Amino acid sequence: CDAIFSSYSQTTNSFDSSLPGHLKSGRNNVPPDVIAAARDTSFTDNGMQYEVEFGELTEERKQKIADAIIDGVQHGYDIKSSKHRYFFVEKFYETDFKKITPRAPMGTRVFDLTQVLETGNLPETQEIAELLKTKTWS
Repeated sequence: CDAIFSSYSQTTNSFDSSLPGHLKSGRNNVPPDVIAAARDTSFTDNGMQYEVEFGELTEERKQKIADAIIDGVQHGYDIKSSKHRYFFVEKFYETDFKKITPRAPMGTRVFDLTQVLETGNLPETQEIAELLKTKTWS
């Protein structure tokens, strides 16, 4: 696993029913480069608690989560007080999925890539990144 991605202040509890197909556990259209996801990772009185969404949460990945939390705290983020989602990927691909309306969005946006790309089956991750360069959102 070359990289880790944390979706800060996200839990799937608030949008499980509308979670994009590429993030649903047990679905065939999970991009192959997303190899594991731990959701609702949080600190409790008993230490760190993990809920695995899909894939395997190894001791190495738990350490990467701990390192990411430490790094976030060192950069001024209050990561310990709320649940977070962490995605382990083989590789990141550059893309440019542009917002075309003025002003910053309110809250978090979750996109169903099958709708954005108008397809029932998602292509490989690199192709998704390329296709998103031709798409916009508002």
